[in-house]
Amino acid sequence: MKVDVRQVLRDKNPALARWIPGILLRWLEHIIHQDEINDFLGKYGHLSGIDFCNEVITYFNVKTNIHFLEPIPAGGRYVFVSNHPLGGFDGIILMKLIAENFGAVRVPVN
Repeated sequence: MKVDVRQVLRDKNPALARWIPGILLRWLEHIIHQDEINDFLGKYGHLSGIDFCNEVITYFNVKTNIHFLEPIPAGGRYVFVSNHPLGGFDGIILMKLIAENFGAVRVPVN
């Protein structure tokens, strides 16, 4: 798996992609941190599930401070829903917390 802004633009709109200046493409690659993302995916893209979440948290040196984490009774069937105002990191942290408390989880993500 690899992030490639230029290829995405070519796939989505080939006619427009030809007219986008190289400086704008380089700027897009820079602001989305394309090289850093591809470096991470090259090292850890083979992982999945909670192993992947743990590596994301470690790689990006994300520090968490969880308040009011109340125990949820084991054995139930639960649905956790989250809006991610901070991007993907809060969702990854939520997946990690749920997996630590419930074991294997299924996480549909769009």
